[in-house]
Amino acid sequence: MAWNDDLEVGTSAYKLASSTASVIRALAGPGSGKSFAIKRRVARLLESGIDPKKILAITFTRTAAQDVKREILSLGIEGADQVHSRTLHSHALKILMVNEVLERTDRVPRMVIDHEMQPALRDIDKEKYGNVNNKKKLSKEYLAAWASLQTDTPGFVKNSVQQEFEDDLIRWLKAHKGIQVGEVIPVVIEYLRNNPASSEISKYNVSSI
Repeated sequence: MAWNDDLEVGTSAYKLASSTASVIRALAGPGSGKSFAIKRRVARLLESGIDPKKILAITFTRTAAQDVKREILSLGIEGADQVHSRTLHSHALKILMVNEVLERTDRVPRMVIDHEMQPALRDIDKEKYGNVNNKKKLSKEYLAAWASLQTDTPGFVKNSVQQEFEDDLIRWLKAHKGIQVGEVIPVVIEYLRNNPASSEISKYNVSSI
């Protein structure tokens, strides 16, 4: 089966599969055919001779990542089993585990779970931020700030108190060699923006998100 078999020209699936852009983003609800369209896009890339190890398919959930991987394997095209398909968080963690990235970010990709955050909220200066509930609120604001608006710069804070709390919280997390799940993606984004020559940027020729 060719990549465009039974694909109607002009449909969303055809546009995604036929696009020559190096990076493409698909926004659609469950069951709308994203995995199918990505499968056809990968088929076209493989048929055109792209190194399968240079193709990356990113999704937001493990289930979707498994679906995409299954769809790609079902192509029966040589190299389909070498295409990389993973979730956004797992891809970000993979980048964080690279020695160069560890050195430049000074962050250790050990997930800090909820109950471990209780000591952090107790340790961080009460005089500056008030009781634990206030600090929980500031912690949630810190994790949400990077993506509060599409027009905001990741890591955007709204006032000096949030900035001070963010600095104190990050110092605590660095001292205890940990990172929160909600930090993983913004930390990687910041690293990639500050290190445009990083090999992690050029690792893949094409990607679908």
